Amino acid sequence: MYINWKKTMTMTGLFLFFAGISYAQVISFEKLEHDFGTFTRSQTGEGVTCEFIYANTGTSPLVLNRVVAACGCTTPEWTREPIAAGKQGSIKVTYNAASTGTFSKTITVYSNSKDGMVTLKVKGKAEPYVERVEDAYPVDLGGGILMVKNELNFINVTKDEPKTLVVDFINTNKQDVKISLSKVAKPLRVNLLSEKVRGQSRSSLMITFDAKDSKVWGKQEIYFNMVPAGVTASAKNRIKVTANIIDDISNMSAEQKKNAANLSFSTRNLDLGEMKVNEKKKESLTITNNGKTPLVIHAINTETENMIVKADKNVIAPGKSTKVRITFTPNKKDDLKPQKIAFITNAPNALNAIVEIDILEKR
Repeated sequence: MYINWKKTMTMTGLFLFFAGISYAQVISFEKLEHDFGTFTRSQTGEGVTCEFIYANTGTSPLVLNRVVAACGCTTPEWTREPIAAGKQGSIKVTYNAASTGTFSKTITVYSNSKDGMVTLKVKGKAEPYVERVEDAYPVDLGGGILMVKNELNFINVTKDEPKTLVVDFINTNKQDVKISLSKVAKPLRVNLLSEKVRGQSRSSLMITFDAKDSKVWGKQEIYFNMVPAGVTASAKNRIKVTANIIDDISNMSAEQKKNAANLSFSTRNLDLGEMKVNEKKKESLTITNNGKTPLVIHAINTETENMIVKADKNVIAPGKSTKVRITFTPNKKDDLKPQKIAFITNAPNALNAIVEIDILEKR
C-alpha cells in the first residue's frame, strides 16, 4: 500500500499546532446561579436585581453578542463594549415578580468565547405584598398620629368660590388621642372630623381656602400646626398649604371676553446667559394691552426672592404698553438655574401668564 508520508506529516503537524494553542477568548463567571431567597413583592412594581461578574481569561477581546432571558419578567443589562484579556464585565439581571411563589429563570449568554453559549440562572420565592400602615400614612406627626400628607396644594383658586380639601390621618395608639390645631389664620378654615380620635382608627382633616379673605393675589404659602396630645407644636407637625389666587372668568360671556383686556409680551423667554453667585444682571420686557378695557397686573410672582420684578405701571390702558424691569442677584448656587416669572392679571388670556428665564452657572 502506498503511503504519502509528506501529506501525512503535514496533517499531523497542523493537528499538533492547533492542539498546542489556547482559544483567544474565554468567558469565566464567578458564579452561574443566584438565589434571591424569599422576598416581598414591591408595592411600586420594582424588581430584585443581582449581578453576574465575568472575566475574559483568553488572549483577545471578548464580545457578548446577545443576552437573552427566558421570559419577559427577567431583564438583563450587560457590558456592551469588548472586554480586553484579563479584564472583567458584568451582567445585571432584574426579576419582576408577576406572581407570588417560587421561581427559577434562565438567562442565556451568547459570546465569541470558545464556549459560545453560557446559561445563567436566578431563583427565589416571592411573597405577596402586605400594605403597612406607614405606607398609606407616611407622615409622622408624633404621638402615634400618622397622616397621608402634610403639604396641600389648592393650585388655582378664585376670590368668588372657596375650595376645600380633605386629608386623612390615623391614630395608631390603642387609646384615644386628642388633636388640637394652632396658628390657623385667614384665608384658611380648618376643621377636624373629631377632636378626639379613637384608638387605632382613622379620621379626617378638612381645609377650606377662602380667597375672598386674602388681600393678595397670586402665590400664597400658609402654615398651621396639627398637634397630638402630649406633643409640642413643631416643624414635625406643621401643615403647609399653597394656592395661586387668580381672577374668576367662569361667568364671563363670550362678548365680555372679547371686550376684555388682552395681554401680549415682547418675549416669553429671556436669556440671562452665564452667571455666578452674587453677580447682578438686569433685563426688561414689554407688556402691551391689546384689549378694549384696562389691563390690571394683580401680582408678579418669582421662584426666588433674589429676583426683583417690577412693572412701571400696574394698570395699562387699551392700546398702551409698559416696561417690566427684572433684576437678578443670585446669592447661592441653587439660584443658578432656569427660573419662571408668573404674571397674575385680569386678562382672560393671561390669568397666570408665565415668562421663562434661562440661566447657566458660570464655570
